[in-house]
Amino acid sequence: MNYLQKAMDPLFWQRVRENDLYARFREKYLERWAEECEDTLPSGIRYSDWCEFYESGKRIERNYFGARQQLMCATFLSLIYPEEEKYIKRVKDQLFAITNEYTWVVPAHFGKLGETNPIRKIDLFCAETAFALSEVYTILEDRLDDFIKMRVKEELERRIVDAMAEVEAFGFESMSNNWSAVCACCVAGTLMLMFPERFYEFKPRIDAAMALYLTGYHDDGVCLEGASYWGYGFGFYTYYADMLRDFTDGKEDLFAIPKVKNIATFMQKTFLTGSCCVSFSDGGRTAGFNVGMLHYLKSVFPEDVALYKSEFRTGRDGCARFAPALREVMWFNEDYYLNPEDETVEFTFFAEGAEWFIKRCPRYGFAAKGGHNREPHNHLDVGSFIYAKSGEQVLMDLGPGAYTKQYFSAERYNTFQAHSRSHSVPIINGNYQLPGVGHRAKDMSFEDGVLSMDIAEAYGVEELHSLIRRFDFTDNSVTLTDTFDYSGDGTITERFITLHEPTIGDGEIRIADAVITFDKSVALPIVSTEELSSGVCYLIDFPLREGCNRFSISIE
Repeated sequence: MNYLQKAMDPLFWQRVRENDLYARFREKYLERWAEECEDTLPSGIRYSDWCEFYESGKRIERNYFGARQQLMCATFLSLIYPEEEKYIKRVKDQLFAITNEYTWVVPAHFGKLGETNPIRKIDLFCAETAFALSEVYTILEDRLDDFIKMRVKEELERRIVDAMAEVEAFGFESMSNNWSAVCACCVAGTLMLMFPERFYEFKPRIDAAMALYLTGYHDDGVCLEGASYWGYGFGFYTYYADMLRDFTDGKEDLFAIPKVKNIATFMQKTFLTGSCCVSFSDGGRTAGFNVGMLHYLKSVFPEDVALYKSEFRTGRDGCARFAPALREVMWFNEDYYLNPEDETVEFTFFAEGAEWFIKRCPRYGFAAKGGHNREPHNHLDVGSFIYAKSGEQVLMDLGPGAYTKQYFSAERYNTFQAHSRSHSVPIINGNYQLPGVGHRAKDMSFEDGVLSMDIAEAYGVEELHSLIRRFDFTDNSVTLTDTFDYSGDGTITERFITLHEPTIGDGEIRIADAVITFDKSVALPIVSTEELSSGVCYLIDFPLREGCNRFSISIE
């Protein structure tokens, strides 16, 4: 396929080898080779890794992804330094090891051992493995042994083509989240590259999965799964759109769908200050971006996509995803890279469909959400907000908890990060927010510079008739005002979350570079802590005095 023509050109890799603009790319993989490949045997998942997941719920996937890390590292270095035999030798070894794996599905997605047919399962990582092997095969075909090429084709046909033919519909074909885009793209890419005569046989299912993926977005383009998942799901949507346009000689263009432009510009809106970004749902508190992918999107939507300076680039991918890594270098545009746009530009973004609000100005960044408590990668966080300053979140959304079996089960809300007690939202007489689509914000609006919503229904407390959460903004500060219509007994407690140790003064609290001022006659703060695997989380509680139905703070 022509889309890989650049990656198959030795002169391109010679430029990557010699041009200083690609120094980071070269150094990254040389460092990984020294750390993970030079003195190690080819990697692969172990039986004990499987057992650990079923026994404790922990996802021990280091060796599974280690095999793919080694393949990716060796592939890129064999292209940049073709004279070094050790690199292509490791490519062959890892291709052999991966084709011999019992399944390419990770334990967390597999089902019970002995009761699941491994060839009738396609998860995210089975699909990504197939696509990676297809691209490595295509790019390095003339340097691979015939036996290795035979093994790769055999296993791709068995695990992808035959599986698609035998299974009427896989789980990803009914999901409107990252699964549908990632799996469909990887299946499509495998077919286009390795079995092009079979592609149109399955194309209706692939296109249906991609269309379903887009239904997970409102027209405003917000990724409800979290900003990190935009790069993942929409990244693979972008790869498929590019391949499809190439495969059909330009006849099919998935970028022409109206909402796609808004989705393409979502990531640039999530940066609040520096590399600190919106972390609602299971999004991270800081984010990088795949430079190549954004350069590609800039070429598609030149007037709309904004490219920030280079330190926002993506870092290490623990899941060793070959497709994004290849496109990071293949789609890199030197002119775009050398002419970044101003990441401090001010903007206000109110997404009425997703009920997200994001504001960035020179002194601070801010985000708040309404929504409901059954969103993708959901947290109990209706009315939650983030205040960021000087490159970091101050009052924060912690982002995801540890990805364990329990985190993606009915026990999810027993975890601190997914529960409302870890978010900056009120507690009503000991009652926290409840899960479910009916527990949601009402009447969220942004008018005359004021953001407002009623979050009472998130709690399911009959005596709580309304809880109006209002934010007023100036160039220097944000003022939060909560007004309660509550006829019950007990105490209303305002809670705020931070990872920075607060210092309490007379009517104020200092947290990092921010100062929170409050009315001492309404409530006095109490600070407690929660131990996290990464450190200490500080919970700042304001129990309202009896009879108070209004609480306000100013953050500057």
